[in-house]
Amino acid sequence: DNDDYYAEMKFHVVIRRRPLFYTVNLLLPSIFLMVMDIVGFYLPPDSGERVSFKITLLLGYSVFLIIVSDTLPATAIETP
Repeated sequence: DNDDYYAEMKFHVVIRRRPLFYTVNLLLPSIFLMVMDIVGFYLPPDSGERVSFKITLLLGYSVFLIIVSDTLPATAIETP
């Protein structure tokens, strides 16, 4: 004769991804920088504008990486 009672608790958790967030903040800027890098190859090689254009792209990519590292969580425990 076992008269032990156990408490029962149920949870319903809904977890959703925000794919638009990652598309806008990660994918589109990365694609833009890659396209601009390809466009840089069509500039005349002897012009000084090509070098400054590539340096500007490198600076833009560095800033993009800093923003991405601040946006994404360091571990899977934290979420943005």
